[in-house]
Amino acid sequence: MPPMEALHGFAAVLLVAQTVMLGVVFARLAPGRTRRPPVRPHAGFGLPSPVSDTTVTVVVATLNEASRLSPCLSGLMEQTAPLLEVLVVDSRSSDGTRELIETAALRDSRIRLITDDPLPDG
Repeated sequence: MPPMEALHGFAAVLLVAQTVMLGVVFARLAPGRTRRPPVRPHAGFGLPSPVSDTTVTVVVATLNEASRLSPCLSGLMEQTAPLLEVLVVDSRSSDGTRELIETAALRDSRIRLITDDPLPDG
């Protein structure tokens, strides 16, 4: 087969594959047109009256995460009700993670540091 005919054959196969994939995408998106609207959240989640019967505790597990933990804690400190507490469980980090958590806990009383047992060897 001359090279140009092989290229046309490959293009035809590629066109068929793309057409099939386009059909799959449309089939997956089609039910969205008739989907029920989302359930309205309880009051307190951005709505005027607060929710008094719902609380949230966030648990953050860390091990040498000082370089990535600041944005996480900053975002959590900006949360309001129903966030009740942030438990940061540190596995005896050696990179300043513990100090970072202690500093954040001074700024926000909802943050608590919990140190778990050392990890086993291996």
